[in-house]
Amino acid sequence: MSDGITRQELSEELKTSIAMGSIVEKGSNDNGVYVKYADGTMSCYIKNLEIIGADNVYAQNYWTFPAIFTYIPVVIPVATIKQINGAGKSTTLHSLYVVNLSQSGGNVRVVEGGIFDDKTLYRVSCHAIGEWK
Repeated sequence: MSDGITRQELSEELKTSIAMGSIVEKGSNDNGVYVKYADGTMSCYIKNLEIIGADNVYAQNYWTFPAIFTYIPVVIPVATIKQINGAGKSTTLHSLYVVNLSQSGGNVRVVEGGIFDDKTLYRVSCHAIGEWK
């Protein structure tokens, strides 16, 4: 190599970099994006998961992670966009959380101050972090 670094030195530098927590694999599918790190940590996220009301006090949608975790991860949902419901009224968001978590996904649930109808729509972004090995 022209800068004085041999292929072996470069290879050793890359191995050291990977061992110190570098990205091992990154990918995406219809369920979002995942990033696997050398230390065994994995991060998954999705933008704009749609949650549509269904004549109930809450609405939910199941998020299948784009890659499977070894253990149940920590999931942080964030409401990004809320559209006005079918009656033309804006309602108050009381809480946003994830239930029925597993290594492969969970139900992202929205609770409002009123009753949902089938025209109430939220777009939620979620970030999951845990272990892949």
